[in-house]
Amino acid sequence: MRQSRTRRVIALLALFVVLTGWFAPDAADASTTKEFSIVSLDTTATVNPDGSMDVVEKVRYSFSGTFTVGIRSFQSNEDDIRDFSVTDKTGTLRVELPSESLSGDFEWFFAQPITDADRTFTVRYHVDDAVQVGPDVGELYWQFIGDDHPGIGSMTVALDMPGDAPNATPSTPADDASVLRAWGHGPPNGTVELSADGDAVDVRASVESVPAATFVELRVLVPSDAFTVSPSGGPRLADVLDDEGGFIGTMTEKPNALRDIGRTAAPIAAIVSLIGLVLLWFGFGRERRSVEVQGEYWREPLDLQPAVALVNLERGSVPAGTVIAATIIDMAQRGYLTITGRVEERFGPDKTIHTFRWAGKQYSEDVRPFEKRVLEMVFHGQSEVTDDDITEWAKANRTTAAARLAGMKKTVHSDWEQHHFMAKTDGLALGLLAVLCLLVLVTGIVALVAGTGLGWVAIAAAIGVLVLGFGLLTNRSQAGAEAAAKAEGLKKYLKDFSNLEEAPVGHLILWERYLVFAVAFGVADELLHGLQTKLPSVAQDPAFGVWYVGPRGHFDGLGQMGSIGS
Repeated sequence: MRQSRTRRVIALLALFVVLTGWFAPDAADASTTKEFSIVSLDTTATVNPDGSMDVVEKVRYSFSGTFTVGIRSFQSNEDDIRDFSVTDKTGTLRVELPSESLSGDFEWFFAQPITDADRTFTVRYHVDDAVQVGPDVGELYWQFIGDDHPGIGSMTVALDMPGDAPNATPSTPADDASVLRAWGHGPPNGTVELSADGDAVDVRASVESVPAATFVELRVLVPSDAFTVSPSGGPRLADVLDDEGGFIGTMTEKPNALRDIGRTAAPIAAIVSLIGLVLLWFGFGRERRSVEVQGEYWREPLDLQPAVALVNLERGSVPAGTVIAATIIDMAQRGYLTITGRVEERFGPDKTIHTFRWAGKQYSEDVRPFEKRVLEMVFHGQSEVTDDDITEWAKANRTTAAARLAGMKKTVHSDWEQHHFMAKTDGLALGLLAVLCLLVLVTGIVALVAGTGLGWVAIAAAIGVLVLGFGLLTNRSQAGAEAAAKAEGLKKYLKDFSNLEEAPVGHLILWERYLVFAVAFGVADELLHGLQTKLPSVAQDPAFGVWYVGPRGHFDGLGQMGSIGS
C-alpha cells in the first residue's frame, strides 16, 4: 500500500465490559452468560478543508444480560481523536478518556444498567489529520469498522468531502486529478456509490450482514485544491489507481500483493510438506521386514511376556489397561493367583464380578518387576479381592493408585527397552524433516502477517507433519520387527483357528499359553470357539486352565478379562 501514513479506526465499536457487581447490585450473578450483538451501524462523516474529519455514529445494540459501560478503542490514531462524546435517549453520558479509564480506551457509562434490551447510542468524535494531501489529490483512507466485532446486522456510511469536484466515470482518464473517486474494502456484498452532483453527501456505502471480524473501509480521492493545508510528498493518484485498479461498485478486499502470494503459497506449502513426508518415509521410514515369519500366521507362543509384546506393537507406548489385563491372566496361568467369576443379577444386563485369590506362591526369578507391580495394584496387601474392590480402592486412594500405575508403566517400558526393539532414528532424516517443517511454518506465519487466514493451513500442516514424521521415521530394529511380526501372526492364528483345516495336538500347557495371549490380543472368544469346535477334548479337560473358573461354565467370561484392566 503506497502511502506515507494511514490513519484508521480499528476494532470493536463498543466492547462492553460486564461490571454488574460494581454498578448494578441487583443484577444477575456474574456467572450468567452475557453477550451483545450490533443490530445496525449508521455513520455520517464530514471531511473538512483542513484535512480533519468529524464523525457521527449511530449504533444500535441488542443486549443479553446486564451491561453498564461501553468501550471504544482506536488502534494507531488515538492521539488524534478529540471531542469524544456519547449520548442516548437519557442524554449525554459520562465519558472517561484513555488516560483515565480502567481499560486504557475511551469508556462511557450508562445512565442505568441495561438488561436484555436494545439501545441506540450516538458516538461523536473529531479526527485530526485524517487526510493525506499530495500535490495532485487528497486521500482519505479510513476504516469505519475494524476486525474486532461480533458481526453487524447492517451498516451504512455517508461521507461528505470538501470542494465540488465532479464524479469520476469509467471513461475518466487515469491522470485526471480533478474528479472524485472512491473505493470500498470489506465484504463482497457491500456497495459503494458516488452521489449525484450537488448532493450534500458525496460517497455512500452500505453492507448487509457484516460478518464477525470483518472490516469495512473507504478510500476516497478529491483534488488537492479542495484543502487548505499545504501538500506534502509526491503525487498520489497514480499509486492509488495502481493499487485499486477497478472503478467504484462492489466492495473488494484491500489490495495486498503479499497476501495474494500467501494465499497461493500457504496451501502449496502444506501439500509440499505432505509430499516431503511421503518421500522421507520411502527413503528412511519403512519398517524392516521379518525374516522368521513367512506367511500370515505364527503358530508358536511368544517368548516374551504378553505385556512386553503389546508395548512393542505400540512402538513403546504402554496401553495400561490391556497390559494390566494381560499380566493378570499371565500370572494366573503361571500359578500366582486364581480367578473366579460370578454373576450378579440386577435390573437390566447382569453384571459379572471376578474374584482374584492369591495362591501363596513365592516369586520365582523369572517374575519381572512390572509383574510384581501389577499384582500389588490388584491385591494392595490383601489375599482376596474382587474387581469391584479394586475399583473402590482406586477411587478412595487416587494419588496412590495413580503413582502405582505410573510406576508399573515405567517398569514395563523399561523391560521393553532392554530388548532393544527400536532402532536409532536416522539423524539425516530428522534434520530434513525439521527443515521441511520450518520452511512450511515460516510460510504460514508470513501468510498470516500478510492478512490471509490460509496461513493457518500451512502452520497446522507443519506441526502435523513434524509429529507424524517423527513417528514414521522412528522404526523398530530387526529384533523388534521380528517380535512384532510374530505377535501379529499369532494373533491372526488364534483368531482364525476355528476356520483352519489344521488341528494341531499339543500339551495342555501349550493351549493355556495360547489362551493367555488370546486374552492379551482380544481374541479369546474366537480361540475358545475354535477349541470347542475342533479340539473339544482339550476344552473340556478338567485339568485345562484350572486357574480360571467362569460364572456359567469353565471359560465363560474369559473374553471379558481383556477389559478388566480399565
